[in-house]
Amino acid sequence: MRETEKRALVIGATGGIGGEAAAALLRRGWQVIGLNRDPDAAARRPGARAGIA
Repeated sequence: MRETEKRALVIGATGGIGGEAAAALLRRGWQVIGLNRDPDAAARRPGARAGIA
């Protein structure tokens, strides 16, 4: 990874606090990788975050 790349793993990225943290990182140009227990359920949730890998 280059020094200029910013990448973050957010645990619970589909929840309240994790979701807000992921959104803030995305707004600041970070690449966000989200971790959750049930990816299928997370994709169906209203307000699922775009841009999270």
